[in-house]
Amino acid sequence: PLKVPQEILEVGRTLPQINDDEAIEGSVNLWLSLNAQALPLPPILRLIPGICAYWNAVKSGSDTTTKLMDDRALYPPHVNCETIATTRLLLLAVVLIHRSNQIINAKKDL
Repeated sequence: PLKVPQEILEVGRTLPQINDDEAIEGSVNLWLSLNAQALPLPPILRLIPGICAYWNAVKSGSDTTTKLMDDRALYPPHVNCETIATTRLLLLAVVLIHRSNQIINAKKDL
C-alpha cells in the first residue's frame, strides 16, 4: 500500500467530509489499484451478480423496507461512510419496530 504524504493528510483533516487519515489512504490505494487494471474497465453492469440483477428486475411493490428506509426523515449534518451506516442501522431498527407493531395489531383471522 502507498503511504500518503503528511501534507495531503493535513489538508484532509480540514475537510469535514473526510473522517481520518485511513479514509484518505484507503481511497488513494483503491484508486491506484483500479488504475492498474487493463483499460477500458468493463461496465459495472457485468460486476453485479446475475441473481441480484434478476431480483432487482422482478421485485414487486411489496418490498417496502428499502422504500421506508430511503424515504427517511433523518438527515445527518455531515455525510460520510460512518453517518450513512449509522443512519441505516437506526432506520432498520425503526422499520423493525414498525413491522412488529403491524404484526401485534393485525387481526387474528388474517
